[in-house]
Amino acid sequence: MQPYKRHRVIMPIFIGDNHEYFRESAETLDLCLRSLFATIDERHVSVTVINNDSIPGVDQILEPYIVAKKIDRYVRNQTNRGKPDAVAAEIKAVYEPFVTLTDCDVLFRHGWMRRLEEVFLCHPSVGAVSPFPAPNHPFYKTATTWLYGLLHGKVRSGKFVEDSAIDEFLSSIGKPVEHFPVEAKRMQFSLKSNRCTTLIGGGHFVVMLRTAAFRRFDYLPRLAGASNGEQEIDAEPDRQGYQRLSTPEYHVYHLGNSVEPWFGAAVAEIESTPPLELHDDSEMSAIITSGPLLIGRLPMFFRRLAFLPVHALAKYYRGRVR
Repeated sequence: MQPYKRHRVIMPIFIGDNHEYFRESAETLDLCLRSLFATIDERHVSVTVINNDSIPGVDQILEPYIVAKKIDRYVRNQTNRGKPDAVAAEIKAVYEPFVTLTDCDVLFRHGWMRRLEEVFLCHPSVGAVSPFPAPNHPFYKTATTWLYGLLHGKVRSGKFVEDSAIDEFLSSIGKPVEHFPVEAKRMQFSLKSNRCTTLIGGGHFVVMLRTAAFRRFDYLPRLAGASNGEQEIDAEPDRQGYQRLSTPEYHVYHLGNSVEPWFGAAVAEIESTPPLELHDDSEMSAIITSGPLLIGRLPMFFRRLAFLPVHALAKYYRGRVR
């Protein structure tokens, strides 16, 4: 009998060939997997890998992890169904209370999962948390978060993310420092907590979700389409009355599909240190059973309607920061 675990990580993979765009993707995948397994507490975490009809070399990379039973569930689709379709099918089958969706070109740093658990402890009704700030997306699928924060006087504005951290992250994905708007770098929005600092909004190349937020998830690929399928997944916690937050620190980096000289040394250093233990079950038990916010009972149409002036005012206020 498999022991009860608290987390599941789902990683969809598609590497179409070993030329041009995907030329170094296999090596990036290997680095990603090495950093993932070096930073998770396997007593509490199971891993699902979805192979979306990748080239045979991907199977060779995954095989040692499957044989060692580090990959708990391996799904191989005979056709590339795309990330949203593959992930949506798996989310509905997850029994662990928390599920993390991740791209296959991510560098995980020690403590990323423990830090996300901390956000859940700070905000018991959070439904989605990213281990990196998204200063340019505080209004993305966050209507419930904003309305709750304003009604309870918990929204704070200020400088919560260091410029050096933003620049380092942008450099890791090959973007110029001007990629983020000036106002996004100078001001971020936080949801007040006495225990930890968290930002409103979050990205989705790595995101920890509350599984309960997807119990009524009705994803129809033929209607969603590839272009907005990921947005449907992102929208569900907000739709069900949960908050969308992120950490002000970068606990992961997006490696992309080009291998930089520092990647190998960074992963080797990560592998040389044991992973941080997660929070005790006694701490997390109450969080696991926490439900959505009361404001979530308000139909989504009215939440979005009330959010429109909030969005406009917040953007105007931040735009005046110089």
